[in-house]
Amino acid sequence: LQEVTVSTRAGADYSRIQDALADSVDTLRIESEIVLTESVILPAGITLIIGSHGIITGAYTLTGNNTVLKAEGFNQIISVSTILAGSWIIPEVRPEWFAAAGDGVTDDNLPFQAAIRLAKISSGKQLTLRNTTYLVNGELRIEGLQIRGNHAMLTSDLGSLLKAMGSHGTYYALSGNVYKGDSWVKVSDATFLSSLSKGDVVKMMSDEIVQPAAMESVRMGEMHEVRSVDAVNGMVYFNDFVNWNYLTSNNSRIARVQLADVAIKDLKVWLTIEDTTAVAVNLQYCRAWVDNVRIKAFTYCCMLDNCWKPYFRGQTFQSDQDGYGYGVCASGATMYADISGVLIGARHCFT
Repeated sequence: LQEVTVSTRAGADYSRIQDALADSVDTLRIESEIVLTESVILPAGITLIIGSHGIITGAYTLTGNNTVLKAEGFNQIISVSTILAGSWIIPEVRPEWFAAAGDGVTDDNLPFQAAIRLAKISSGKQLTLRNTTYLVNGELRIEGLQIRGNHAMLTSDLGSLLKAMGSHGTYYALSGNVYKGDSWVKVSDATFLSSLSKGDVVKMMSDEIVQPAAMESVRMGEMHEVRSVDAVNGMVYFNDFVNWNYLTSNNSRIARVQLADVAIKDLKVWLTIEDTTAVAVNLQYCRAWVDNVRIKAFTYCCMLDNCWKPYFRGQTFQSDQDGYGYGVCASGATMYADISGVLIGARHCFT
């Protein structure tokens, strides 16, 4: 096994990745632009080093197989038209690898989308930014990722920016009434009971209108962590107490929740558009850890919708004065939120 150089320059071992893989190699070093002319699957466990003058281009797929990727420098190393698939051993991914300008003027949406796709199939699951301003006119789906901002600013003049979404499974009817202070529910459906394990999170809902005098269709819901399951007797036990009455006559029901993990640290998120539907940071059904962030938006700064034990430390600024405007909004059945910071706005700094 050996290290070989792939380059179009004189003196290189090979000029094409495909030819180099015919040899017994454990390290490929890319020293110039290499244009893929077909899709390539890398052998298991090799190391791919892209030198300071190297770049891989071509509208084909490069599939890693526990491939170690090392970039020498912070310049572009991969074209956004090249699709990376498989599995990669990379502690962090940078949008500059895909030609992000970071000048606050050039739209870096495509480089960010490509960097996020790679980060999601990498070992580190981390997107690392540099201390600059990135204009990103597109929604970035960041479930499963850590974003280390290094005090960078993400800005958009088009719409929403950061979004992460988990989900919930099928709802099953409760087979008995549950009352405030109980720490269990009754469910007769065997499929649901067999799907649960200790530590899973479930969501309960009811069609009962809470505070009907307020003339708003607000229904009660909450989330709980499973302590144990008694499938024989149709019982699910929680680690904490129920906060409301859930009656079978109110179509009370329960579902297993699939939470997405997301972490954001040392980042500024700035929406410049006056759009009442745009959300700067939108986290739904997540285990969210948001630390040292500054968020500015016209209406929605940070939505924590149906999140489990979200953590938020930061500052929000929202300017909508027409009855909307939300700084940090813990909505849906969000439970045990830990929120602290400076929340400034015309209305609903925290709700």
